[in-house]
Amino acid sequence: MISSVLLSLVAVKSSQQKQKGAEISLKQKWLEFWGNWWNGLKVVGANQLFSTIFLMFSFIWLAQGMINVLFVPYVINEMGQTSVEFGWIESVQGIGGLIGGYLLLKLNKKIAPFPLIY
Repeated sequence: MISSVLLSLVAVKSSQQKQKGAEISLKQKWLEFWGNWWNGLKVVGANQLFSTIFLMFSFIWLAQGMINVLFVPYVINEMGQTSVEFGWIESVQGIGGLIGGYLLLKLNKKIAPFPLIY
C-alpha cells in the first residue's frame, strides 16, 4: 500500500509526441523501442561497473524466478501449509529485504561499495 501511494505521487510528463496531424505508426514505435533498448545495452557495455551490476542482477533474477516457481508448491505440498502461511513467509522475506537494504546503506559508509559487489 505504501508503494502504491508513493507511485501515485510520481509526476511523469507524457513522452508521446505526435507528428502534425498524424499518429505515430506501430512500426515506428516498435523500432524506437528496440533502438532505445540497444542504446541502453551499449551504455551498459561501455561501463565496467554497469556491466558487473547488470550481469549480477541477471543471475540473481534468473535464480529468483526459478525459486519463486518452485517455492509455492513446496510450501503448500511439502510443508503442508496454506496460502495464509505462505503469505506470512513472503511478508517476512520482504521485511528481511528492507532490513538488508538498510544495513547495506549503513555498511556503504564504512566499507567501499566495490568489495560488496565483487
